[in-house]
Parts: sequence; structure tokens; C-alpha cells
Amino acid sequence: INKRLLVKELKMNLEKQYLEALDVYRNVPKKNVFLSGYCNITHNRLLGMTCRDDVDYVAVYGDNRDEFFTTLSKVVVEEDKKQEVLDKFLSAPLILSFAKGITRQTIQCKILIDKRYYRYVELSLEVLKKPGTDELTGFFNMTDMTDEIIFKKAVTVGFQKYSDFMVDVDIRQDTYKMISSRHGMGSLPPQSGVFSSTNARHASKLADQASTRECLEKLSYPYMLEHLRSKDSYWFYYRIYEGDQLRTKKVQVFYIDKQLEHIGFVRKDVTEMLVEEQKKNEALAHALTSSERANKAKAEFLSRMSHDIRTPMNAIIGMTELTKKEIDDKERILENIEVIASSSKLLLGIIND
Repeated sequence: INKRLLVKELKMNLEKQYLEALDVYRNVPKKNVFLSGYCNITHNRLLGMTCRDDVDYVAVYGDNRDEFFTTLSKVVVEEDKKQEVLDKFLSAPLILSFAKGITRQTIQCKILIDKRYYRYVELSLEVLKKPGTDELTGFFNMTDMTDEIIFKKAVTVGFQKYSDFMVDVDIRQDTYKMISSRHGMGSLPPQSGVFSSTNARHASKLADQASTRECLEKLSYPYMLEHLRSKDSYWFYYRIYEGDQLRTKKVQVFYIDKQLEHIGFVRKDVTEMLVEEQKKNEALAHALTSSERANKAKAEFLSRMSHDIRTPMNAIIGMTELTKKEIDDKERILENIEVIASSSKLLLGIIND
């Protein structure tokens, strides 16, 4: 009796789970869901599939389940993810996975919509056995994950420790969001808004006209798109007053995602770093000047010494040659030797000095 009751309770729980999953499919929030549906995996049939705009996919495109997921794989951008969709969501591999106790499959990937727009999505499918049968039913959702993944990519790609702030710019919408900012920072733009007009207002508050021009030019859409076409990032500097202090800022601009047309930039205070660099440059300039002076003194010294050395050396060489010619004249030889000895002492004195 207890065994029959236990089996009955188990069947009731499975039926309840199945009905709850079906209810979730029918009442799933539509805000971030591109596609939602359920299917008979055993018989390879779509039972219901609706799009964000409430179009009945089955009524329009048919009920072949594997054809649907094969078509879906073709809009996935990453090649390895295309194959993963087929490996995880086609009926045959799903049945094998369920036999191993795997009841849920998920994939995060990038898709191309209408051959124009890129979005990040999560594909998820939960497999349940239909109560009273051996048939497998799958409950499928394609959820828009673009904002979440863009946020994570922005932090990963652009965030640097001690940065003033980081911004994500949506070029297509001309909007921006402040991804992060350092606590207590002054001179910050609003957390979100229209990028072009906000940048113009911010640039007008900079310390000098050169900084204003730099900010307006280097953060204009034509400039950003042109310079990020051939390189990963670029940077520029401007100056701004924070209280009564004049600070120098470095702004680094980079693509968060080129296909989705999201650009990020990070602003960092480099005032102290530039002061240190200036000190190092001044020290190097001083060292270079000192070295040049030392080299000049050395050259002058060697010039004087070479002249002083040459005089007694020429005397020694000249007297030696004369002595060879006057080898039979003893008196002349002694005179020459005296000159050679005197010149040698002079040369040794110069060398010792």
C-alpha cells in the first residue's frame, strides 16, 4: 500500500511540475524574451512557439522541431556556438541527455537579427516527461541578455583601478550609461542621457579652450569610428578644475562591441603621474647637460695633452734619427742623447701629471 501511495504521489508531483512549466510558458514575461515555446521532443514536433511580437511561429513556419533549431543555429554568429545549438537542442541528443539525467540545456551566444542587428541571448530548454506517457516535452526560451553581457564586457575590457569613471556609449541610439565611477569624484557627468549633448556641456566646463576642443573632437562619433577602425583604442588628455586644483585627465576610448556599436571610454587622473614624469625628464635633461659638459672638458683636456705630449715625442724621434746618421761623431751623439734624455723626462712628467 505504501509503495502504491509513493508511486501515486510521485506521479502527482511530476504532473504538477509539468503543469507549472506549461503555465510558465504561457505566462512568461515578454519584456526580454525573443522566443518562447514548448515541443514534443519524442515526436520531433513544435506544439507552440511565439515571438516577442506575439507571432505564432508554428502557424507561420510549421511544426518540425529539428528544422526550427537548425534554422535558429544559422543566425548564431559564433561558429562553435552554432554547432553547440545543434548538439544540445536537436531531438536525438536531447533524448540521450535526458536518459543520462540531464534535464536542462542552456547556451549564451550572439545572434544576428534580420541580417542587421546583433544581440546577445540565452537559449534555455527544460525537458520533462509528459504525465502518463513516456513522451518528452521541452520548454524553450530565448532571452535577451544584451544589457547584462555588455555591462560585463565593459567592466572586463575597460575598467582600470582608480579610474574616475567608465562610460558605455550606444552609437546607434546616441545614449550613454555610466558603468562605474569612483566614490566622491567631482566633475562627473550625469549617470545616463544623450551622449552628444552631455559631452558638449562637459567639454564647455574644462579648464581651457585647448581642452574643450580636444574633448569635443576626440569624443565625436566620426572621430571615434575612424580611429577605432584600425586599432583597438586611442587616448587623449584634457585639463579640468576640481575645486581650486587644476587636474590633468587621460581618456582612453575603445570598442566594447563593434558589431553592436557600443563604445566605451575610461577617464583616469594622471596629474601626479605627469608631475613625476616631468621631474624624471628634468633629471634626465640635467644628466645629459652634465654629460655633455664632461665630454667637452674631456675633449679639451685630450686636445691639450696631445699637443703637450707631441712636442717632447717629436724631439725624441728627431734626435734618434739624427744619431743614426751621425753614428761616427761621438761628440754629436752625446749632445743628441742629452736632448733625448731631457725630452724623455719631460714626457714622463706630462704622463705622470
